[in-house]
Amino acid sequence: MEQLGEKRVELKVTLSYFIEPSPGQLTPVTPARYRSHGLRFDLQRRLESRAVFIARINSLAEASEEAEDVVDSNSELTDDEVEIEAEADQGWMFGANSQANKSPGSLHCDIWQGTGADLATRRTLAVYPVSGWWKYRLPQKRYNSQPRYSLIVTIRCIDQDVDLYSEIVAAISAKLAVKI
Repeated sequence: MEQLGEKRVELKVTLSYFIEPSPGQLTPVTPARYRSHGLRFDLQRRLESRAVFIARINSLAEASEEAEDVVDSNSELTDDEVEIEAEADQGWMFGANSQANKSPGSLHCDIWQGTGADLATRRTLAVYPVSGWWKYRLPQKRYNSQPRYSLIVTIRCIDQDVDLYSEIVAAISAKLAVKI
């Protein structure tokens, strides 16, 4: 990525996961009461250290739970009115405040475009939880359940035909060989 410099690249992230509907819930008032759990993703920012990124992701996960609690305690609020405030990260097609990120659905996709050099500095992609009935229905004892999900990341160079696949496979193979 660093060798691409100012050439434009595209990063497409698709997160898909299975949600278990709430048993016995006839009319779900909020997504957190219907779904077993929710997942979201975010990318480390350009000048953000790993420690700051982890702290930001933890606060996003915590804020989403607080937002769901606000909806549950005040029936006048709707899901659309409860928003997690986050500093806008430039380059995303939809971004953090998109309808997909507020959706109770289990398929989330976004596309980031920027320079190769910029993408090279964004070293970490996090998948983090948002509330669901696993948290609220304690007698079900599902609060420590591990969700199944699929994360697909696609990278392509927009400005030029570059074989990124070989470079990425070589980098991953080298890291896996060291750990074995």
